[in-house]
Amino acid sequence: MQLKTLNLGDITIDKLLASDIDAYFLLMNDAHIAQGCGFEPINSKRKAELLLQSDIDDNTVAIRDSKSNQLIGLINLFETIGVNNEPTLTELDLGYLISRDYSHKGYMTLALSKVIDLIRSMQTTNKIFGTFKKGNLASMKVLKNNGFVKDSADTLTETWVLNLK
Repeated sequence: MQLKTLNLGDITIDKLLASDIDAYFLLMNDAHIAQGCGFEPINSKRKAELLLQSDIDDNTVAIRDSKSNQLIGLINLFETIGVNNEPTLTELDLGYLISRDYSHKGYMTLALSKVIDLIRSMQTTNKIFGTFKKGNLASMKVLKNNGFVKDSADTLTETWVLNLK
C-alpha cells in the first residue's frame, strides 16, 4: 500500500520510521495494550527494534499526534494465510493498537477508515478480517463503525469481516 502522509486533524497517518523506536517501545511495552491485543509486553529495546524493523518492512501504518508528531498507534495489514499455508492474495488480516491516552476518542476508527479507503481504491482486496479478544468492546466498536460484521467466534476471540467487493 502506497501511503502518503494524511493529516486528519488531531491525528496524522503515515509511514512508520526507524526514528519512532522510543514511542514504539513504549507502546509495545505497555501491559494494558499487550493484554488487549493478545501479546506479551516487549521488555527489551533490542526486541522492539527488531519488531519495529519488521513492521516497517510490512508497511505498518503509523498513527501520530498531529501537534507533536509522536507515534501513538499502529495499523498492521497482513495477507491472510489460507490452505496449505499459502497467502490469500485478495484477503487481509488486520491488527491495530493505540496508546491509552488516545483511546476511546474515535482516533482509531478515523485512522482505520482512511486506511480502508486506501485499500478499497487499490481494488485488489476483497475482504479484511479483524480478530479481537472477546470482551474487547472498544475493538469491536472500531470494527463495527467501519462496516465490519461478525464472521465467527471461538471461546476466546471473535473475527469480524469487511467485504470490499
